[in-house]
Amino acid sequence: MKFLYLGVGCAMMLAGAMGAARGETMSPAVGKPLLAAEHMLAAHKYTAALADVAQADAAPGKTPAESLAIDQLRASIDAARGDHAAAAVDYAALVNSGLLSGAQVQQMAEAEASTQYQAGNYAGAIATIKTHLADDARFHPVLLQSYYQMGNCTALEGAMNP
Repeated sequence: MKFLYLGVGCAMMLAGAMGAARGETMSPAVGKPLLAAEHMLAAHKYTAALADVAQADAAPGKTPAESLAIDQLRASIDAARGDHAAAAVDYAALVNSGLLSGAQVQQMAEAEASTQYQAGNYAGAIATIKTHLADDARFHPVLLQSYYQMGNCTALEGAMNP
């Protein structure tokens, strides 16, 4: 089955676009470790990248945009290192942050549903698809497969014959 979810760079690109669009700058306490985390991510040094993200997250007085950038970079790192369960939690936090545009929520929900499925959290994938991606035909097969994996034949049959 082909999975749809954001690549490593997409969440980072969204983080940069959010701050740039608002004309905001990051405090050095947040920006410096995030920049280091991006370099560690590019070098595939995920443990070091997560440590840098944790350092940025520990900074006091973060703005909502800084917290969003931290969460987006954490999601990118978890996705890159193949920790689908952690990435799904990260993407869910982004979806529920209230700080993303409708298009960005859509992208993060796609990533959330895909990583939930890959992590074996089929109920979570179903919930995300029904909540955010019900009209997205690309996720109908993931919905059907999730019902199948859960052994929910009644829901599977209902989804196949709306």
